[in-house]
Amino acid sequence: MSIAIIREGVRMYRRHLHVKNKYFKRFTGDATSICHAILAQLWNGRYLRTDLGNYPQFWARDFGMTLPALLKLGMREESRATLAYALNRYEEAGRITTHLTPAGKPISFPQAYSPDSAAYLLRSVRILGDEKLLKKHKGFLQRETRRFAEEALGKDGRVKRKKHLGGMRDHAIRNASCYDTVMAAIMQQECALLGLRYKHAKTDYKKVLINDYWTGTHFKDDVTNDTLTADANIYPFWLGIINDQEKLRQAVRSMQLAGLDKPFPIKYVKHREEQGKSIWQNLFVKDWEADSVWPMSGLPYIDLVAKVDEERARKHVRQYERLIRKHGTFLEVYDREGKPYTSRFFSTGEGMIWCAQWLMQREKWG
Repeated sequence: MSIAIIREGVRMYRRHLHVKNKYFKRFTGDATSICHAILAQLWNGRYLRTDLGNYPQFWARDFGMTLPALLKLGMREESRATLAYALNRYEEAGRITTHLTPAGKPISFPQAYSPDSAAYLLRSVRILGDEKLLKKHKGFLQRETRRFAEEALGKDGRVKRKKHLGGMRDHAIRNASCYDTVMAAIMQQECALLGLRYKHAKTDYKKVLINDYWTGTHFKDDVTNDTLTADANIYPFWLGIINDQEKLRQAVRSMQLAGLDKPFPIKYVKHREEQGKSIWQNLFVKDWEADSVWPMSGLPYIDLVAKVDEERARKHVRQYERLIRKHGTFLEVYDREGKPYTSRFFSTGEGMIWCAQWLMQREKWG
């Protein structure tokens, strides 16, 4: 394990001792005011941090997921500065990683290639639509596109089997996951839109997803595991790779029948036993990516529910509204009972950048 990752862990543990899962920085006002106050404090004059607790830094995945909402909220200048900051740091280091340390050093957790970091970064460049930024970093992004193919994909364009890759569930060790296949499709899409070459430009990832992962009721976790997981059934639809309304209905229904949306969205798996094989660091955060509740994926889930049952989506938006008011902030993760997540070594993050997504949902369905 690198010294940088150890330092990150020590920093989070020290915060845990200080916060003890209850002494969060509370903002006043209604849920909308709280979220706007969080976003204002996340901006440090150079870039938008990921949260006000454990992650006072840039994460490619979190920023990429939240960027459309940030732009709709009028935070274009802050978003451009953030992306420029990240691209400069990444290009200096010669690689895209999961995140930058608070000091701006590119590192990855876990120490494995994470396809979604590159995919979300390219998607962010395209969504921002800043030609000067693209021109400045186009050569670097082209090199990282080749690296993506070398690290994550086989000769047929499918995700490599029996290779541990990082991603949304970064503690999980999976075998060519559905989620990573979605990221391969995103890379293909974004390269075409940005004028970059992609080695597997002709691979039909929609067909791969249906043939290799669709069970008839849901997308399975990976090529050898039929388990119903939230990330496998949210991101093919949320990112627009699969646009089949009936499959969306079936996937949402499967997640609901498994109780993944209870007490509120969303748990990654129904029972902790279904978490599967994990990296050794999972010992410090029991059930971290099992049946704990993750707003990071819960908010995209609500977007999907709105397409099949708007009233239920409205209910979930109000659930988060109550949670934001109750805690005076936007928390990172909750336990299976809906309480702020804690372990002997870790307390949930606070003041998450994801609250921008909730603000947009509140505007549409609140």
